[in-house]
This record gives sequence, structure tokens and C-alpha cells, in this order.
Amino acid sequence: MNMFNRKSMSFWAVIGLLTVGLVPQAFAQEDYTSRTQAGTDVTNEARVNYTVNSVPQAEVTDSVMFEVDRVVNMTLTSENADPIVVRPNEAGNTTYTLTNFSNDTIDFALSAQNVATGEDLDGTNTDNQQGSSVIGSVVINGVGSYDSTTGIVQLEAGSSATVTVELTAASASLNGEIIGVEVAATAVDGAGTPLDDTVANTLDGVENVFDDGMGDADNLRDGIISVYGVYIVNSATLAVNKTSEVISDPINGTDSPFAIPGAVIEYCIDVSNSGTAEAESVVLTDALPAEVTFATGADQVFETGTGECAARTTTHAPTQAVFDGTDTVTATFTDPVAASGSVWVSFRVTLN
Repeated sequence: MNMFNRKSMSFWAVIGLLTVGLVPQAFAQEDYTSRTQAGTDVTNEARVNYTVNSVPQAEVTDSVMFEVDRVVNMTLTSENADPIVVRPNEAGNTTYTLTNFSNDTIDFALSAQNVATGEDLDGTNTDNQQGSSVIGSVVINGVGSYDSTTGIVQLEAGSSATVTVELTAASASLNGEIIGVEVAATAVDGAGTPLDDTVANTLDGVENVFDDGMGDADNLRDGIISVYGVYIVNSATLAVNKTSEVISDPINGTDSPFAIPGAVIEYCIDVSNSGTAEAESVVLTDALPAEVTFATGADQVFETGTGECAARTTTHAPTQAVFDGTDTVTATFTDPVAASGSVWVSFRVTLN
């Protein structure tokens, strides 16, 4: 017999609806700026009129008063659609908007600090490098003020502030590394102490009730709102590749020569840049081993150029490369090595 008849199905349907009703509702942030302001005295009086033996008696009254409490509610949003690109030891700015949705003027302590390595910043980028960050500037939109000494911004209800954070990438940052900065605004009192929402409610005082949302690095309704800023490092990544080729020897000449004493050996050194930024002030040095002597005269080919060493087609006068006369070849490339570009230097030695 099928036990799930219409009545039983109705019962289970009701249970299902009740179960759904138990699921917590999504947090909906409310704008309290146009609601009754904190500190407002609300007075209510009750009046009683009556008669005794048709004779009106004196009116009886009683009243109560309470003060409206403070609802602390704010948002901090990033105005940066994409990661900010910085080079090593270079500063870059990210911008945020702090808005006071409370029913009172609120002081906010601003802060900017490094995100812990390994932290997921936005579902796409993970922090793997550090930098130094500071609050750069604060522009008030509406009514408020900012004290750069204390880092506290005061905003009337409904006002906002545009906050700029400046981060300088570490000098050791590598191409493609991600740097995260945590920007936060904490609701504080006039002395800079975080507001407390644990004080028991009193009718004749103004207590704090937190209704702020959950930020990137804070909890729901904790009087703090935070957001991550994302920077990506744009740097040069150089690699060096050195090859050698026997050009001639005293016995075979240039016909299948061997590396025997008296042979002429050509070195070719290629410096390539696989990064996304150009490399500047590139200097290449090569200390010759004791077994070889820098070639002179007709045996010498001394070139520098751009492109891959093995495919070089342009001969350059040795104005960028010099031999110190003893054991070291130095090539100074006056032009930057472009991203995805390369340069080379070649020279010949004689095997002792």
C-alpha cells in the first residue's frame, strides 16, 4: 500500500515549507541616514480623563523618554576594475570609497597593510609578494573631515570619502607576482578607540548597534569594513645563454677544426628578456679562463647587437663592448632590452 497519500504529502509539504523558513536570510545592508538620528530624545505621554458622579476629575498623565541608539553601518568599495601594475620599487595607487550609512556622524580609523602571503584576493589572484603601503589622500564627498596625523576620517550620515592608498612594490619583486593590500575602516570614538557594541541597553543613553556587512578581512556586524586591493608586478626577467664554436685550428684551418692549442674559438652570449618590462642599464661581463687569450688582429670578430645570437645578421662596431686588456670582456648596452627582446655580444679567443 502506498503510504504517501494526499494527506501525507500535504504533511510533508508543510514540513518542507517550515524547513525552508529556518534557512537564514541573506544579509541585506540598510541605509539609516534618513532614519531617526542617534541621540534624538523620543518622549511619549499618556493622558487619562475621567469623571466621578458626572463631575470631571483632574487629568492624570505620565510620560516616558528614551534616546535613539546609534546604528553603525558603512561600506568600503574598491574603484579599481583591474589589478594596478607596478614595477619593483615603484609606487602605485588604488582608490576606494567609504560611505557612512549610519544614523549618526561616525569617526573611522583608516588603515592599509600587507595581506598575508597565500591569501586569495579576488578569486583569481593570490598574494605572493609584499610591499609597503600608506594612506595617500582622503577627499571628503559631503560633510566631514580628515586628520592625516591620526588617520581618522569623520563623516556625517550619508557622506562619503574617496580614499587613495599608495603601495610601493618590494625591490626584489619578480615579474607577474601579486601584491595584496588590506584597506580597512574601523568605527572609533573621539579618542580613536574602536566603538563597543557590548554595552547593555539603557533608555537614557546612546548605545552602539553594529549593522555593517562582511568585508574581505572582517566579520559581519563587527564595526569594521575592509577590502583588498590588488597589484601585479611588471618587471624584466633576464636569462643569459652562452655558446662556443671552433672557428679554425693550426692543422685543419677552417675545415672541420678541432679545439686544439692554437685554435680560434668564438663565444656568443645572448641575453633575453622574457618579462613584461624593459631592462635598463644592462651590463654583461665575461672573465676569460686562463686557458685562452683574447684574439687580436685578423682572427678577431667583436660584435654586439639585438636579436638571438645564433641568428645574428647585423655586425656592430665594438663601441658597446670592451676588453680590459687582461682577462675580462665587458659589454654595456646603452639601450634598454625590451620586453620579449634580446641582445648579444660575440668575440673570439685563441686556445693557449
